[in-house]
Amino acid sequence: MDASSYIDKFKQQGFVDMWSSLLSSEEINRLSELVKKKFDTISHSHPNYQDDGMECIHNLLEEIPSIGVALNNIISNPLIRVFLEEILGKNYKIWNVSARLASSGDRGL
Repeated sequence: MDASSYIDKFKQQGFVDMWSSLLSSEEINRLSELVKKKFDTISHSHPNYQDDGMECIHNLLEEIPSIGVALNNIISNPLIRVFLEEILGKNYKIWNVSARLASSGDRGL
């Protein structure tokens, strides 16, 4: 699928699944394991933890520095760059990376 297809789908549905075309199953599983482990170990009183109807860890790179390379590879991917520039504009800035834990029956964002 090309960038315009992802952009159209995002504009129509509000989400897209690009990860399977960008990361290997091993990379997806490794990132998932690291984030799940952090959810299991982070104190609910930690300033980067939030639970107001959805569990979320903010400042993910601060919490799990080892995922920085993988996230940089994602953001540097030409398909992602075109997508982000179309949706956010050419001068976008990624201020924070967060992980949200979807619960069973969760309808999404």
